[in-house]
This record gives sequence, structure tokens and C-alpha cells, in this order.
Amino acid sequence: LPAYADLQMKLSPRVAELTAAGVPDERPHRIPELFFGLLDKTDVLFVEEPDGLRPEEFARLRQLGSALATRCDVLAHSGIAPTVDHSDLHDGNVFVQDGSYAVFDWGDASLTHPFASLLVTMSALGARYGVSSDAPVLQRLSDAYLEPWTGTHAGPALVELAAHAVALAPINRALSWERALSAVPPAGRGEYREAVPGWLRERLRRSGLRPISPVVDVTNFVMLELGQPMHAYDRSQLSGELGVRMARPGETLQLLDGRDIALE
Repeated sequence: LPAYADLQMKLSPRVAELTAAGVPDERPHRIPELFFGLLDKTDVLFVEEPDGLRPEEFARLRQLGSALATRCDVLAHSGIAPTVDHSDLHDGNVFVQDGSYAVFDWGDASLTHPFASLLVTMSALGARYGVSSDAPVLQRLSDAYLEPWTGTHAGPALVELAAHAVALAPINRALSWERALSAVPPAGRGEYREAVPGWLRERLRRSGLRPISPVVDVTNFVMLELGQPMHAYDRSQLSGELGVRMARPGETLQLLDGRDIALE
């Protein structure tokens, strides 16, 4: 990972050459335009069809504008130059011989923020070793990848930027799949028909929210757009007054996903 990071850093001054050579330009400042352009291609999103986006998911993606623009602006002004992102970097795409590495299958590559690479890499490692995304071993690997940039940025700042980049990276993956399948009519995409909508669905998942109901979804949109947490109640289900207090010992709370948690 540090060697791959070093390659990215060495290629960052050559962005103009790479775009001239045909590498797709998905730098952060262009992501909103590319994202909404992809949403306009409703035929490849298969809305309300098998393997496609559900109507509520499509609506939520349309509502991501401000939050999306904020993340892109943070990355565009991060002081870390855009460069090549392999976009599918996992151990199945790396040859090792005599202590050296050869990365192949660059067909999904694009020019974007380098930290977008962590999406597939960390997901693949987590799946291979059966560990969660917050497992210490994955955090150590992520830190090893980010270490080459510590000469100009503090560690916590790099971790925050990586979180922004990884949250946006599913859009890069969706764009990559749409390029790969562009010559195939939507009706003929077979097992790959869910690739583009699937990666857009992953973008929603990484927003930390899932569809609950129209009212709850609206409050979640407000939180994403304005940073103001909200909650809504069904008036017909309430009796008496609403109050706010600290939790009492032994109390539990059932979340919207059905989980019960102990309050402290």
C-alpha cells in the first residue's frame, strides 16, 4: 500500500498528460455534475425493476446535492492533488515476485482524489479475512497507506479526508461500470444489470442512512443538508406531553432498525 501511494504521488503532477491519454476525469470538483448526469440515465438504473433502484432510493440520491457538493469541496481544497485511482485495487489484481509488486487490470482507473482507492481495497481485505470495517488490522493498513502524506498533513486530518473520499468512491465505481457497459443495451446487461444501481445504493449506505418512511427520510435529508439532527413523531400515537431528560439506570431504547440498546 505505501508503494501504491508513492506511485499515486509521483503521478499527480502528470494529470494533464493522463487526461490527454484518455483517463476519465473524475476529480472532486467534477463529481456532482457526473453524478447527476448518471442519475439522468434512468434506463440503466432500472428504477422499480428487479436489481434496480427502488423509487425511494432514487429520490434519496436526488436529494444528496448539498451534502455531496460539501464533500467534494473539502477534497478539492484538501491540498492533496488528484491522481490516478486504480478503483479496483485488491490482492487479486497484484502480482508479487522477488519482493516486487505489479498491479494490473487498470481498466476501471480514473483521475480523482487518491484516497478513493481505499473503498475497494479495505472492503476486499475485510471480506477476505472476515473482519468488520473498523477492525484494528484494517485501520493499521489504512494508516500505512496514508503515511506517505504525513509530511504535509496531520494524521487525523488524513483520516477525515479518507472518510470523505471513501464516501464518494461508490460514485466513481458506478461511473466506471457505466463506461464498461456503455456499448451494451440496458436490456442485454444480464448479470451486470445491477452493477450501476448497486454502487449508487452503496453510496446511500455510506451516508449512514436507510429508507424508513417518507417523514423520517425527510428529517434525515435535513440532517445531511444542514447538519441539524431531527426526529419526527406520529401525533396520533402520542399521549401527554413530550419531555427531555437523562436516561435512568437499566433503561433501554428500541431503534428504528429493531435493535435494543442499553442507555447510560
